[in-house]
Amino acid sequence: MKSYRKYTTYEKERKVFATIMLLILVIILAWGVFEVVSMNNQAPAWPGEVKEYPMANAKISWVQTHHPGPWGSGD
Repeated sequence: MKSYRKYTTYEKERKVFATIMLLILVIILAWGVFEVVSMNNQAPAWPGEVKEYPMANAKISWVQTHHPGPWGSGD
């Protein structure tokens, strides 16, 4: 009867280690490819055409805002 069959050997441990490292490498590479592809599919940061709208209430003074300012009432 061969009782040594269930023991782990150095060669078997090397094969298991190499397989696990290869699996981790494939996962990291797939993740990197996914990141690059998703980065290329993002919307552009700025629109191609800028529309200019007049600013609402652009002629309001600080007195009309009732903002006291840094020194109090500002009167």
